[in-house]
Amino acid sequence: MAEVSFRSLSRNSFYAALAELWRIGTRFILTPIIIAKLGLTGYGTWTLLFSICGYADVLNTSFGLAYNKFTAEYDRKGDYKLLSQIISSGIVLIGGLGLLGLTIIFWARVPILRGLAVPAHLLHDASIALPLVGAAMVLRISFGCFFQVLAGLQRLDLQHKLNVLASAVEFGIAIALLAMGYGLLALVIGHVFGQVLAMGLARVFCRRLCPAIRFSLAHVSKAGLRHLISLGGRFQLLALMAMVLSDGLKMVISALCGVVVLANFELAEKLLTLAKSFSSALIAPLLPAFAHLHAGQDSVKKDRLYLSSSKLVAMLAAAALGATVVFAEPLLMAWTGRPCPEAAWTIRVMAFGYFLWIMTGVGTASLRGKGTVRLEMTNAVIRTILAAAAIVPFYLWWGFSGIVGGVLLSRVVASLWFLAAFSRREGAGFLLYVRDILSQTLLIGGLGAAVGMLLEPSIAAWLPSWSARWRAAFEVFLWGSAFGGVLLLALWYGVLSRPERGYLISKFLSIRQRWAKPSSVASM
Repeated sequence: MAEVSFRSLSRNSFYAALAELWRIGTRFILTPIIIAKLGLTGYGTWTLLFSICGYADVLNTSFGLAYNKFTAEYDRKGDYKLLSQIISSGIVLIGGLGLLGLTIIFWARVPILRGLAVPAHLLHDASIALPLVGAAMVLRISFGCFFQVLAGLQRLDLQHKLNVLASAVEFGIAIALLAMGYGLLALVIGHVFGQVLAMGLARVFCRRLCPAIRFSLAHVSKAGLRHLISLGGRFQLLALMAMVLSDGLKMVISALCGVVVLANFELAEKLLTLAKSFSSALIAPLLPAFAHLHAGQDSVKKDRLYLSSSKLVAMLAAAALGATVVFAEPLLMAWTGRPCPEAAWTIRVMAFGYFLWIMTGVGTASLRGKGTVRLEMTNAVIRTILAAAAIVPFYLWWGFSGIVGGVLLSRVVASLWFLAAFSRREGAGFLLYVRDILSQTLLIGGLGAAVGMLLEPSIAAWLPSWSARWRAAFEVFLWGSAFGGVLLLALWYGVLSRPERGYLISKFLSIRQRWAKPSSVASM
């Protein structure tokens, strides 16, 4: 039986962050190479192929959460018969739906690509590449469940190592075949090889870690399908609501303000999402951990995990978002090579809403670990209604600034409602949560960001006389990292009590001294 330990949580968070940095780094390097070899039309066509098969990502995310939760829960209970039925039934059901979609895409691939204005010189390669990308997606949503089983067994580190391996294989093969002149097919071949290798290894690791789990047609059952659809369907609805809200907002901005304004909004969202990724690495292993504790009815450790995780997430979020707010202009200049004042302004306005949105992630992980999505669903509905009600009238009053304000209002109100509702549900004091976590973190982070913005022009004046883009990159790398580190240090001493700091330090030292020795169930 897998155990929830400080060591496993810190290990999983570390590898989640490492995998995210690797993903960002390889995309950052590969993108200009693709553009250089295939041009913007080739890069756009490659992006389009994944958009056409994007339905699979929604299924993979939603039902993947269900596999994750069920594995952690039934591993704790020792009910491997039902767990085998759920996983085997899911492979057959989701794989069957994926094959149906793949068949439609295969027979209609040429009209689809022509209808989406794929250039004639790329049509042949794209018509071969599209079903191959679709096949890789089908494998991911069916046999890719092994990744989620690893997460449920508290081995999210293995999941992320395999994702890094898949990305590395894809990167290496794509670079080599692009150099050999294989064009668009080079990217597809690399992607398929990476995915198949990682999924095969994931299955091997699952069998080694928990031989009692069986994956076969003999274990497909009505009970397994009922359990999977009941929970996976609720996660699916949440994912669809989030997708509709995100895509709908972009369409509204484009219709009201034009694509240039939409591009600035998208740049701001991407940088804020990047800042959010550091906290997401801490949140990633919490769902299986909470599912494990809920299954064992360990309420004391569950409450401790919620509070301690919330503090750590708040600290990382405040430090990363604070640095992004202060260095918004140089970040955008280093990334895009041009000044983007509207995007920088959007980052600074929306940062507070992003912080509160990140803070809902710990409670969401706990609810999903229990298999409950009602509060999360209500939160999504509140955010959608507020955004729909505020954006148009705010736009009529203040233009694009009003749209950003409407988005901020919807996120702040919905996030605070969720945090208060979750506190009532779990019997925790919301006012204590605000006092001990939110207010302290926001005060230190806000003060640090204000001081940083006052000092940033003076810092910029001392930069080398390079081109604007290199000056910006140097400023972000040197001063941005230093500012983020100082702010994180201030949060470390300002948010955590002395016993909490001592506890964390002792745990990290213990991990270093006994790296190979499994630790006991965490008392976080």
